[in-house]
Formats: sequence, structure tokens, C-alpha cells
Amino acid sequence: MAQTKNQTDIPVIDISNTTKIYPDGTVGIQDLSLQINHNEIYGFLGQNGAGKTTMIRAILNILIPQQGEIRVNGELISRDNPSIREQIGYLPGELNIPPDYTVEDFLIYMATLKRRPSDRMEEIATRFDLPLDKKVNALSKGNKQKMGIVLAFMHDPEIYILDEPSSGLDPLWQQELYDLILEEKQRGKTVFFSSHNLDEVQKICDRVAIIREGKLVTVEVVDDLAEKITRKLTVMIDNLQESEIDDIRAHTNLDSYNLKSGELSIIIRNPQEVSTALSYFNQFNSRLKDLIFPPASLEVFFLEKYRE
Repeated sequence: MAQTKNQTDIPVIDISNTTKIYPDGTVGIQDLSLQINHNEIYGFLGQNGAGKTTMIRAILNILIPQQGEIRVNGELISRDNPSIREQIGYLPGELNIPPDYTVEDFLIYMATLKRRPSDRMEEIATRFDLPLDKKVNALSKGNKQKMGIVLAFMHDPEIYILDEPSSGLDPLWQQELYDLILEEKQRGKTVFFSSHNLDEVQKICDRVAIIREGKLVTVEVVDDLAEKITRKLTVMIDNLQESEIDDIRAHTNLDSYNLKSGELSIIIRNPQEVSTALSYFNQFNSRLKDLIFPPASLEVFFLEKYRE
């Protein structure tokens, strides 16, 4: 008897060679393929207009691509299979809500439309200090975003699709959102979210895809990026002499120097180059005033990829 493939071995979201071009000729996404795995936090990174929202709307069957196919838990997305949406908690980039509702009334109304229980509504609303008695049209941008978070999470879905989820939140509530997303991962959930916030992607994602002008640029494991990101080591040497520069250049990737301040900027492309540079500068002993080596930044990697 043939064995069936374990459900966790099937990509939760499987996007294959998908293209969406708008009637005016604008390319939304072009021949894009991604696989988002079970229990993964997957960042979808790109500048505004890169195609992130188009891809999300195609997954949700809001937009119909001209080419390719999208599967959620092995099921083909189509107009004939709307039940797939029930597995997904969705936070749109812009939340359009009728203004006459109070927050609580609208949450209750939306809960009645779901076929799944919405037991977490009060829990998450309280966690984000959402004012339930306010009219929707009286909410600040931050509170509207909190309302969107409650709507996405309240029915405890298996998959979260979040479009710029931290938009409008101040740093305190951004961190609360990151904590919530990480907790959902611990509960076995899968999260796919778009962002142009490089820090949040680096902070919580397992993998990240970078998209530019509708095309996939690269997919990377976030924990592996430190070895791929070009960094700069700043070295401060007392009484730096011009005669020493050629030897420094021969033993390191010297980018620039300033004799007056004694500052050297060394390009570091991999961990071995860190060890080589540190070993070399040990010879300066008491003249070595400072070494500054900031953490690897996704921003540097992102900009390099966009310039290629």
C-alpha cells in the first residue's frame, strides 16, 4: 500500500510560476515561485509597489493571476474552493470598516461570519488595549491596526497572512505584535507577512524572500545572513602613519582611512576575514584605541540585492 506524504512535508503555501499583470500593463508579480513551510515565519520583503500586496491578494483569491497556480495545504486556490480562506487569518494593508459600528459590534459581527469559533477575540483585544466601546471612525491609525490584528487572530487559524502588520503601531505595540507572532509559531502556526521594515524581518523571521518589480530576487535563511552580509570594521589607531597604510592594505580589505583621526574602515565579507583582521591589528598593541564592529544588518544585504 502506498504511503501518504506527511502533511507537514507539504508546503503550507505553494506558489508556482505565478504572474499577475494589471489591465494597464503594470506588472504585479512575474513568474514568481515560493514555498512557505509548516510552522515557519516567512517574511516577504520589498519596497512599496514591488508586488507584495499583489501576491498576498492572489493567495487569498482576491486577484486571479494570468499564469501559474497557488496551493494552500495542497489544495488549489480557485473560485470553486472558497473554504480555503477559513484556514487563514488575514490582516490587509488597509482596513476598510463601516464607520458607524463600535469596535466591539464590528468584531462580533465578523465573528458571526466565520465558521470557526472566535474565542480569542476578547483576549487579544485586551492584550492590545483596544477600546471596544469606541466608534470605528474615532479610532487612531494605531488602534485601527490593532483592530485588524484582533480580526486576523481571533478565530485561531492555522495560517496567518499579514500585509505590513506593524504599520501604524508605536514601538511598544510593535514588540507586542512580534511576541504574539512568535507565540503562534510555538503553537505550530505558519505566518507569511509582507514588510518593508528590515528590522522586524531580521528579528522574527525564519526565512525571507526579497521581491523587486514583481520578480523574486532571492530567498534566504535569516540566521545564515550574517555570513553573507558585507560589514565594516572600524579601527582606531593612535598616531597612524602614511607609511603603515600599504601594509594594512596588504593584510586587510581596507576601504578608507583618515590619518588625522587614525580611523580605518575595513570591509568584512565573511567570518574568516574578521579573524584575520583582528589578528593583524593585535600588533598595534597600546596604539590600538578602539574596534567597532556592528551586528550584521539586513538593510545592507537588502540594498546590495536591489542594486544588482
